[in-house]
Amino acid sequence: MENEPLSVPNWRLVAEEPVCEGYALRLYLDEEKRVGLTIRGPDGREVPTRGQGTPFLRLLAVLVPPSYALTDAVEELLLSSAQATFNMSAETLSKLKGCLHRLALRKWYLDGEVPCIHLTEIERPEFFGKRVKCEALVSGVGETYAVPKRLYVSCRPKGEGCYGCSLSNESRSIEIADEDPILIAAISAHQLQLMSLLKRYAAQRLEVEGCSGNLEVEILDRVALKHIRIRPAVFALYEQRGRVVDEKGREFKPYDVYALNVDLGAAMKVTVEGLVIPDPRSQRVTMLVNRVENAEGDIINYKANKDLLKALYPQDLVDVKGRITWLLTNFARYSKIVGREDVALACMLTETSPTIIIFEGKMQRGWLIIAVVGDTTTAKSETAKAVLRLFRRGIYITGECARLTGLVGTLIQLQSGLWLIDWGMLVLADRSLLVIDGANKISPREWGEIQEAERSGVVMKLGAGRGQAYARTRAIHIANPEAYQGLERRSIPMRTLFVKAKALEFLRDKPGIARLDLAVFTSSDDVSIEMINNPPAQPPEFNVEAFRELALFAHSRRPDQILFTEEALKAICEGASKLYREFSTSSIPLVNEEMKVKLARLSASLATLTLSVDEEYEKVIVKEEHVNFIIEFLSRIYRDAGLHILRQLEADERLDDQSCVEIWKTLKTTINELDEQRLKEFILYVAAQAKPSIEELSGKFSLTREKVQAIGRALEAQGLLRREGGWRITGKLSQFSRWLRGSASESSL
Repeated sequence: MENEPLSVPNWRLVAEEPVCEGYALRLYLDEEKRVGLTIRGPDGREVPTRGQGTPFLRLLAVLVPPSYALTDAVEELLLSSAQATFNMSAETLSKLKGCLHRLALRKWYLDGEVPCIHLTEIERPEFFGKRVKCEALVSGVGETYAVPKRLYVSCRPKGEGCYGCSLSNESRSIEIADEDPILIAAISAHQLQLMSLLKRYAAQRLEVEGCSGNLEVEILDRVALKHIRIRPAVFALYEQRGRVVDEKGREFKPYDVYALNVDLGAAMKVTVEGLVIPDPRSQRVTMLVNRVENAEGDIINYKANKDLLKALYPQDLVDVKGRITWLLTNFARYSKIVGREDVALACMLTETSPTIIIFEGKMQRGWLIIAVVGDTTTAKSETAKAVLRLFRRGIYITGECARLTGLVGTLIQLQSGLWLIDWGMLVLADRSLLVIDGANKISPREWGEIQEAERSGVVMKLGAGRGQAYARTRAIHIANPEAYQGLERRSIPMRTLFVKAKALEFLRDKPGIARLDLAVFTSSDDVSIEMINNPPAQPPEFNVEAFRELALFAHSRRPDQILFTEEALKAICEGASKLYREFSTSSIPLVNEEMKVKLARLSASLATLTLSVDEEYEKVIVKEEHVNFIIEFLSRIYRDAGLHILRQLEADERLDDQSCVEIWKTLKTTINELDEQRLKEFILYVAAQAKPSIEELSGKFSLTREKVQAIGRALEAQGLLRREGGWRITGKLSQFSRWLRGSASESSL
């Protein structure tokens, strides 16, 4: 019958590639993974063949592993047979030849048969020279090289020793296989070295090694070879004896690999497939990759699974409070963690926060940045990890790992002398969730870079290797309360703090605190030991698979798909004013002038979490009930944290202009170490710090330690500083610094 595949023992048809005008290339595969090629004509006949049952190997139209190179002999056999059988036109023959040269043969015989391994396993000898698949994080993208792919080789005989050589006064073309190590060797060679390398390569391929000096090589085609740095895909990272390892003890180390004709796009988590080989320049283990797929799918054009999302909540639960109560009850059954509902809800809100929202006509950051601060053994980390396991989207790292790997990124100089930016976890978790456990261990310098990325959603690196990358990363910062004991920072119990909110002072500076959308505080006194020892025994009622779908749904919403009702917008403005009047404080500026934007983010996240959507499950509808729930939630946890107490204390310390004038006159009289202008600069600088240190002030203003201490004592005498394991600024200093910056006239100064 026409178009039926050949019946050849041990061979099966695996693919058919159309060419033109009814012609097609057919590819067969045998048990030894050899690929046989035939050309099918418009009448259904195939060439080359001598009838049904003829082994391909007798016809030589076979490509064999590991190179699967399209040799001249195979090409000539196919084209001459087709020309003789079908009387092809020159145009059709040219198209067929081009199709042969473009064939990516590996994709037909390897699908479903390539072992999927952990990236670090490419160092195991049993995978050398084998094709593998690995899930990886793209931490850096290097240069793109144009490397030779097809060569034209000719020879000029120079002696009698060339008699009978197949290249004597002739020319041949050579196709370099997709996974030939010469592709990597070629990237570091200048032109003369490259031609010498290609001559030796051509002589070896054509079995004329002794005549490489007589060969002339012309590069007919080139392909793009991109250098990329990848790391293993992970769920959690820990520090172990100076190394960063995952939950199974496998090292989180980088590998420099080379990808052939691939487009990474904006993907950070990918599945790479290629051949494990030694780098011919250094013998380090690397991969020649010819297939890269986004492991997360197309998040931008993601289409939600409506049936799965509809099944998340019981149909009789339609109000926000009912759904949240049901969700938290079943989460306790899932995680076996009791009494930490506020932490669980905060983590879930962070996971389901949209990437971008439109509020008051402007594009605003939608992803949430929160802090969870409290005593050790209060299930802070366990709750966050349980949320990660449930939603299956995000990365958990410890503060020690953040120091070792870097949250933003580092500049790496490669062996070639070029520079590469090895991006940190904040970038690798772009559009996803990053949990940092032990955030108090991150250095102040790194916090500065992190806070800039939090503001803009972009990380920039300047220097020898300049670049920028998106970091639209939902973040949960987990920390223990700390205080100075002598010169060391040590953990302290929450009950020793005047109010719980004071625990934030050691985690972030004032601008960092102000940028937090939400902070939750835990104490060992919150949950009784009886509750802890009697977790719920019932299994959860929810469908675990639906939460992964919910996370993808939330992260893929466009700004125009997050809609606020008029009632919600009015409630946001009124609620922001109410929260500001009750909880705003200069020492812990968690509630500030940006509160209405924070309310918009949190309300949009709650609407997504509770699936307040349109009928098509495309748009999220933020309603008044979502805003009111968030306002009640914030009021309760901030009142428990004591923010209202700090607000009242600052109100009692309120300074009027006349008081500020008197303080300024007294300071100018008692402080002789600085002139008036430098004293003003000193005070303004101290007011901008959460915990100014003597060493820092001494270096910045070129003063001795004794002089800085004398100035500090004068500020203490006016109630502008207080001692609490070091200097701490007061509400009076915040008010005085505002007056000093410009509220007072030059004459009053």
